Amino acid sequence: GGMASCALTSAFALQSALIYYQLVPLLIAAGLAQALVFTAVNGIVFADIDEERMSHATSLSAVSQQVAMSLGIAVAAFVLQLGGNPSASAAPRLADFAPTFIVIAVLSATSLLLFIRLRRSDGSQLRHREHLVRHHWY
Repeated sequence: GGMASCALTSAFALQSALIYYQLVPLLIAAGLAQALVFTAVNGIVFADIDEERMSHATSLSAVSQQVAMSLGIAVAAFVLQLGGNPSASAAPRLADFAPTFIVIAVLSATSLLLFIRLRRSDGSQLRHREHLVRHHWY
């Protein structure tokens, strides 16, 4: 999922024109890959958290995701400004976005260094946990 997301993000750099029948499937595939990654990562993040500390972990996870996305946007804007017309009033051209997508793909790929450290058994406790599920009265 992570490699597919990075590859699809960098594929935007290859777009030389806004051809919608090529762009829309690429956007859908990139969104699907990112959704798979976010779902898997969020599952593994909370796997070992006990119920008493879950609200703190949820808050910390949400804040760290928002900070990471904000930094990604800031880096993308910085690279776009560096690669394009230095005038603040000039509209960016399509070619100005290619380096931005490549930098964001490489930046996203650095997160894979953390995933490589996972063992095959990590997250296995997420399967078949029926005996651990607390059934609520509602």
